[in-house]
Amino acid sequence: MSLDTFQDTWAFVAVAMVQTKDLRPKGFPKFMGNAFFLVGYRIFVRYTNTEGKRLRGLYILKSETNKKKMEYLGNLFTHYNYTTTDVAQIENEKTKQLISEHSKLKITINTKKDNVTLPEQSPFKDWKEARRFAGPLPFTFTYNEKTKHVLIIEGVRHNWKPRTYSCGTLPY
Repeated sequence: MSLDTFQDTWAFVAVAMVQTKDLRPKGFPKFMGNAFFLVGYRIFVRYTNTEGKRLRGLYILKSETNKKKMEYLGNLFTHYNYTTTDVAQIENEKTKQLISEHSKLKITINTKKDNVTLPEQSPFKDWKEARRFAGPLPFTFTYNEKTKHVLIIEGVRHNWKPRTYSCGTLPY
């Protein structure tokens, strides 16, 4: 496994925050699904499998959820190593805030701003170039210390419509 870099210089850490609906293991009926808030901390990597196929995806650093049920079930069905945290979502007409005292997180998202530009210090020349490192990626990887094997998880998403928002990370 190696870092997936941009211009052989830049490597990226991704923090994805997702409100799920009807989340359940593949093959389970929809009525068994649940709504959870998930936070995933990942790094962009490349991995060549045993057949020589090069895969691009995210390596799991840490996973958080807002409910003990998801921590338990998520760790039962996956190797994402979930912990429970206190994520709160506060919305008004123009912004959405995600706050967690436990995780030391406070993010304000401007939900009404259109035509969001890249930050001045961005290594990317435009959004098309940046989008390669904005997800979603088909594969997530984790390493099983006991078996000494890389576990490859292929995600299936429905109605995935990523949007660009103007965000400000506030000091906590």
